Amino acid sequence: MTNTALNIFDGFFTALEQISEFDYIALGEKAIAFALTFAACIVACTSYVYTALRLFWLENGEQILTFAFVSIINIADFAHDLYIAGCDLRRFINTATARLADSAYYLAAA
Repeated sequence: MTNTALNIFDGFFTALEQISEFDYIALGEKAIAFALTFAACIVACTSYVYTALRLFWLENGEQILTFAFVSIINIADFAHDLYIAGCDLRRFINTATARLADSAYYLAAA
């Protein structure tokens, strides 16, 4: 029993000795170096993507704007044509329904 208690105390003191000998400064320097490296990678990637997008816009921006403008005009033209077709369809359906109702009435009355 005494030997077991001494082994527990020995393990405890060994752990305390390892904790006291731990180099916190080196760990802090490694953590700072890692954080700086990570931040530098993020900044580099962001800068690269931003530059690539700016160059893409310089080369293709006018075509993109022209395509967008033409697309908006085509969509508005399509919406107008659809509205006109809807008005014509409403007129046709009203006339056809009225003729069908009149035909049904005259057939029933005859």
